[in-house]
Amino acid sequence: MSHQASTDPGAALPSNPETAPEFTQPYLDIDESRELPLPHRYVHGGFTGTETRFSFYLPPVEAYEGRFFQHVTPVPISENLAQQSTVIDEENKVAMAFASGAAFVETNGGGNGMGSVPDPTLGAYRANAAAAGYFRTIAAQHYGDHRAYGYLYGGSGGGFRTIGAAENTVGVWDGFVPYVIGSPMAMPNVFCVRQHAHRVLRGKLDALVDACEPGGVDPLSLLDADEAVAWTEVTRMGFPPCSWFDHATMGPTASARSSVPSR
Repeated sequence: MSHQASTDPGAALPSNPETAPEFTQPYLDIDESRELPLPHRYVHGGFTGTETRFSFYLPPVEAYEGRFFQHVTPVPISENLAQQSTVIDEENKVAMAFASGAAFVETNGGGNGMGSVPDPTLGAYRANAAAAGYFRTIAAQHYGDHRAYGYLYGGSGGGFRTIGAAENTVGVWDGFVPYVIGSPMAMPNVFCVRQHAHRVLRGKLDALVDACEPGGVDPLSLLDADEAVAWTEVTRMGFPPCSWFDHATMGPTASARSSVPSR
């Protein structure tokens, strides 16, 4: 493989409408050699104007076979998780990637803490997609001109997020491995039904909460036909109507709270 740098590290990401336009100004704030858990080049950075952060772990040239693995956590957490383990064992994601001829990529999912993201689509797939796109720029600069093959994987809620990324992107990754999905029920029975109701009913949830209080009116009387279907569906699936009191801070996954202040 040729090792001449031929890609501008500040260039625009590969064309993908789901990741544009806020991810067009990547930056690096750490770029250094590290020895643990194995020798590698470590790159950390983000995208100007966003909370999205990423970590790239690049193995030596002789160990790299033109691919990268990208792990998805159950909810957006941190881009620094993999480096917390310096023991080479079956749980070490960086060592596993290097042993497979791959670099390793991780992000904070677009937020600044457990489930705290300003836009649900950021944590669902867009922050991860943007980092994957920019990794290819760094890889081409470091290893020579090529397109790295990317593989996204995650378990539990990360399995759901891996599936969401597969469904909502084109050409970002080349393979997906969701595993140990976070619920034994089909996806419409868990997060999806609540998110759908949240989206459809968001303009009327305050009124619906009041309607559920003692002396309130029938909630269905406040809704049009589509809203009534969403309300009925999520209620029959087991979401308690009175729980909508917390809708302003209810996050998109695993009931993690968003950064919106409570009312």
